[in-house]
Amino acid sequence: MTDKTRIFWRRVESFLRSYNKRWTPPEYLSFFRNRDGWFFLTRTVLFVCLVFLAAYYPHWPILLFAFALAAYLVLDALVINTAIAFVLGSPTNVLRSILRTFITYVDIALAFALGWLWLDPGCPSDVKARVLKAFYQSLRTISTSGPELEHSSWSTQILVIAELSIGLYFVVVILAICVSWADATTC
Repeated sequence: MTDKTRIFWRRVESFLRSYNKRWTPPEYLSFFRNRDGWFFLTRTVLFVCLVFLAAYYPHWPILLFAFALAAYLVLDALVINTAIAFVLGSPTNVLRSILRTFITYVDIALAFALGWLWLDPGCPSDVKARVLKAFYQSLRTISTSGPELEHSSWSTQILVIAELSIGLYFVVVILAICVSWADATTC
């Protein structure tokens, strides 16, 4: 490995460490400091509310707000989980970490349900049915089963690629590392 490459990866690790200590919502929102569980619950409820809001009022300002907030929270979850898995090391409680990783995986599916609400023209007119179908399509996609579509546009294909990529990274890399922690503690 060259010196430039080594310096680059040290900067990436430094960023991941500093992000975890300064820039994640539980750190800069004082209510959530040392209350990660409340943050996870709030984030999940927020995703559900955003999906219902976008289903009830499918106007572009609301959709743009929902997409921007969901994108920020998904990127935050990916950066934090990457930092924990690769930089910060093994957790204090493996079961807690695996449970939180799974909750984050479901939250990512909820975030992508917003895209399915927007892109799937076959969604029913009933709001609850639209939300359920969007979440169903998102869960099928993130679990690598693939969405149930008769035809797909280029924007739907981009949504599927993005969700599959993030979902696979999360399952194959992040969850696998968390499970390896569990194996290490039982040996």
